[in-house]
Amino acid sequence: MRRYVKKGSILLIITFIATLLNACTAVNQYSNASQAGKKEFKVGMVIYNAEDTFIGYLRDMVAYYIELYEEEAGVQIELEVLDSANSEELQNNQIDHFIKEGYDVILANTVDRADASMIIDKAQRAKIDTIFFNREPVPQDMKKWDRIYYVGTSAEEAGRMQGEILVETINNGLALDKNKDGKIQYVMIEGEHGHQDAILRTYHCIKVLEENGLKMENLGTDSGSWLKNEGKAMMETWLEEFGDDIEIVLSNNDDMALGAIEALKEYGYFNGEQWMPVIGVDGVDEALEAIENGTMIGTILNDYDEQAKCIVYKLYQCIGVNDLEIDISTEEKDNYFWVKHKKVTKENVDTVKKHTSILKK
Repeated sequence: MRRYVKKGSILLIITFIATLLNACTAVNQYSNASQAGKKEFKVGMVIYNAEDTFIGYLRDMVAYYIELYEEEAGVQIELEVLDSANSEELQNNQIDHFIKEGYDVILANTVDRADASMIIDKAQRAKIDTIFFNREPVPQDMKKWDRIYYVGTSAEEAGRMQGEILVETINNGLALDKNKDGKIQYVMIEGEHGHQDAILRTYHCIKVLEENGLKMENLGTDSGSWLKNEGKAMMETWLEEFGDDIEIVLSNNDDMALGAIEALKEYGYFNGEQWMPVIGVDGVDEALEAIENGTMIGTILNDYDEQAKCIVYKLYQCIGVNDLEIDISTEEKDNYFWVKHKKVTKENVDTVKKHTSILKK
């Protein structure tokens, strides 16, 4: 049973109670030895911003898989999810709350990846296993302690796949060079200034395009902070400045791309002859629908289902449950789980949509 309660900023408390089995809980090399024989556990999750659609998907899938495997594991888990509302100070206070209340495992989606060092130091002193996800701590921080883990995807891979989608679409007949100047004029909506994923997605997307002989001209690049409303505002500004000179919109995530599409519609695009190609990242439901109706040419599926399973797989190991048959396809290497992306276009969107709709039932 799930309970969602507001407390200050958004506070989500998700409690699952399952029938306890008689099987003994084994302790593995990763778990705190003091957890031997425990049957009830408290897990705390912090997310950087609940307004991020993808993070909402990932949060819900983690909750789902915890509940799914509780009975088989023979334990009871209380999962408390706190929204950090993009505030480092608030997130640090939330981590302090988990430590003070004696939580067994922390799941952390950091506001700032550089702030992971402080979280790791606190977790190590309290001897609380910590699984970071979606926002990768810097490598030197990951090496601080052997009970720190990361689950995520390669930002470089996502960027390269965005570029590949555009190259493949051009090879299949898409004419982008409307003004016939031999260059493709583009705008790029980035996630956050200085954010590693934003930098890598942008760089490798354009690199792939140039490697394939396309001459790219940047008309505008700015941060939309991963949010739809900011993507829309940015696109409105560019449309006022550049108008139909823009030949393609590239975005570091789907929410911002969808915001750009809203602005384009208000300026008369997609309602007649005017059309603008848009590419995003994440594979959220609204983006899949946009691909179906032709307002996006593609996105990159950021596999939240596989990431959630990897998080829960490692979570159960951290509390000493080693024998669960959780079907993950991602190998753990040096405390990292790197989940693969998948390109989504008109050709395969139906298959992807069927898969993701099953997950949400």
